Amino acid sequence: MATSIAVVGAGSWGRKIIQTASALECLDLKYVVSSNPETADYIPAGCQQLPDVSHLLEKPELQGVVLATPPELHVPQARIFLEAGLPCMIEKPLSMNSKEALGLIQIAKNNRSFVLVDHIYLYHPAYEALKSEIMKDTSPVIDICSEGGANGPYGRATPVLWDWLPHDLSIVLDLMGADPVGHSIASRPSENQDGSGIIYDVKLEFGSGATASIVTGNGFLRRRRKLTVETQDHYWRFADENSPQASCDSLPLAFCDEKPLARILTRFASGIEEKSQTCRDLELGHRVVLVIEKLAEQCGNIATH
Repeated sequence: MATSIAVVGAGSWGRKIIQTASALECLDLKYVVSSNPETADYIPAGCQQLPDVSHLLEKPELQGVVLATPPELHVPQARIFLEAGLPCMIEKPLSMNSKEALGLIQIAKNNRSFVLVDHIYLYHPAYEALKSEIMKDTSPVIDICSEGGANGPYGRATPVLWDWLPHDLSIVLDLMGADPVGHSIASRPSENQDGSGIIYDVKLEFGSGATASIVTGNGFLRRRRKLTVETQDHYWRFADENSPQASCDSLPLAFCDEKPLARILTRFASGIEEKSQTCRDLELGHRVVLVIEKLAEQCGNIATH
């Protein structure tokens, strides 16, 4: 039987979630919360639009909630559902406040709730294939380089650093399994001739001696998503630009062609059905927020451009 869910928020990413969830047999999209009357054009037949999240608590058939709202709403909204015993999938970043994010972990544990954070590239089949092979490699990670961003979007309320860095940072922290002991950040001008956007260069140092370099932002000429990982014995590469790729020492790795969003939504459904209580994603979300918070404080005003 399909898992009944609701989606809160129908912006650009919310609409993609609605479209993807509607096509998955494992999910039954029952409700979409949005005050925008145009949302009715995007929801499938049989799905009801509601004006406010409070109405979802009156729906006993509901089994889970996907939050695709602005970051400042994530924790307050998730708290409502977790305290009511409803599993949540939360768009990145988990929050823009590490203490708030840490408090949500405690609420989830107290209520034995299942939570996923939509660090979408962790669910990319090519990345999962790469990580699986790296975990089999007994030689330590020496260096990670991650590049991710695009030409825009511009004018979002969420600062660029918080909008883009969670993608790269979630990958780096996931691979390292540890938090950095040192960090630095610098900004540089956009590649666009009109100066639109900004690019950030982030350097991280880990206790093992490994380093990570991240280039991210909304000031690139075109979309970027690539990752290289150097271990003592091998050179690993993941990319998702023109077409997904994963390789070890230039030899391609096999992976399926499932879309990352469909993959994480399927995981959400299976976690609900299995009555999972894992907070692993939630804890990683907090670690991501904590690092960005420190970087934002370090770079001052440039973090808000």
